[in-house]
Amino acid sequence: MRALSLLPDAGRFLATAVEACRVNVQTVFEAIACETTYPGCYFPESNFNQLVLKAIFTGVALQRIVGLSDRVTPALKEMVSDHIRERTAAGRPVHEDVALIMNL
Repeated sequence: MRALSLLPDAGRFLATAVEACRVNVQTVFEAIACETTYPGCYFPESNFNQLVLKAIFTGVALQRIVGLSDRVTPALKEMVSDHIRERTAAGRPVHEDVALIMNL
């Protein structure tokens, strides 16, 4: 997964990469989400936003998502804001890295 962006015509692996974000195996998720340019370069906005939210839910450091600052949109900020409100209302801790998104 980490090497997808290095392959010729890397965009053809988009469906595989998006599916890798949906699995419940943390190492597979981190392989596509972290320290690789693939999601930032190839994921449509909705899939990229889902990747970021899953990273937040699973405790992945958002600094590991390459190109995150370039992909923050009002829609992603709204999703993260909703997440913060839900966690706060439930008395649950909020991932400390959400400030990275909200401050952009």
